[in-house]
Amino acid sequence: MSTISSPTTITSTLRALDMEKERVILILTPDLNNICGVAGYFNTLSLHHGPFKVEYFEINKAHKEGKVAKLFRMAFNYLQFTIKILTNSYELVHINPSFNKRSFLRDTVFCGICLLFRKKIVVLFHGWEDDFEKRVRTNKVYRFLFRHTFMKAANYVVLSSIFKDKLASLGVVPSSRFWINTTAATPPQTLSLSKKLDVYQPDEIHLLFIARIVKGKGMYIAVDAFEQVKKKVPDCNLHLHIAGEGNELASVKDYVRGLDYQNIHFHGYVLSQEKDRLFMSSDIMLFPTFYPEGLPTSIMEGMMYGLPIVSRSNAGIPDVVEHEINGFLSESKDPSVFAAFLHKIITSPELYKRIAQANHLKAINNFSSQHVKQRILSVYQEVIDN
Repeated sequence: MSTISSPTTITSTLRALDMEKERVILILTPDLNNICGVAGYFNTLSLHHGPFKVEYFEINKAHKEGKVAKLFRMAFNYLQFTIKILTNSYELVHINPSFNKRSFLRDTVFCGICLLFRKKIVVLFHGWEDDFEKRVRTNKVYRFLFRHTFMKAANYVVLSSIFKDKLASLGVVPSSRFWINTTAATPPQTLSLSKKLDVYQPDEIHLLFIARIVKGKGMYIAVDAFEQVKKKVPDCNLHLHIAGEGNELASVKDYVRGLDYQNIHFHGYVLSQEKDRLFMSSDIMLFPTFYPEGLPTSIMEGMMYGLPIVSRSNAGIPDVVEHEINGFLSESKDPSVFAAFLHKIITSPELYKRIAQANHLKAINNFSSQHVKQRILSVYQEVIDN
């Protein structure tokens, strides 16, 4: 037997349905078949499994394209994006540029379309090139584009306080809202840090360098620092593990062979269980990067596994790694500086264990995918509600 709902019940139901319809978010991403970078970030967070209805709009392809095919695809993307904005009730559009020429020029168009049709925008800059920042400050065309697109977005998620300061210095108005959120790392499923520290032996140390193998990530600094610290601790069986692929990989291998460096192991690109095993069996992360990035996920991953971090004061790294607390940082590119840091950790088991415990706790409590996901969902909620 059917019943007739009261007017109050009907009104409440319609309001709930209307709220559900309004809670639709469009996120611009690279091809989600990628498993690293911005695509990897959103694959890790799985925002479509949450309180909002989330749609992804892929702005590029994982495979290489010819120039003509790329131009046609971009033109079609802008047309398709405009149609989606006009025909869907998106409460919020999340744009994910990097502060470099290619991303800037591409994503100013998406941002401009959103502003034209009065859509709320959240902008998250995932990478930052200082040289391009200088061009935006001095080039009239870039300055004009920035002032009339990104500068009007009003809502910004940044990976470090340094990027908030940079945006403010570029003219983003003080009334704009900023949130600082890190990249995300998946907590290890099998790690028992106490057991790992119980069996830690300072006479056999495994260093880990894991990143895309391009010159700016600092592989050559890492290799030379490793060779120098080996001479400082002759009684230690020291190993350097290099994981990743990139256009500099063959050159690094040739460099190692040419100098006859020993105990350096190349693992290529590692995933899932192999990656977990590599982190589990490593003791210290060596990552002297000077690449124009936001906040490397590998730093958070290393901290999850209790690795002291030896890196540079680059991009957003100082926001998560405190010098002599979570590891050691320097602005230098001199391998001897990093060799000295490594020597200090290797020769002090108490220091090593203190940093390992601090890093594991900090990462679990702040950088897990669940924590990062909740922070970004809170941003969405606040922007939609205001």
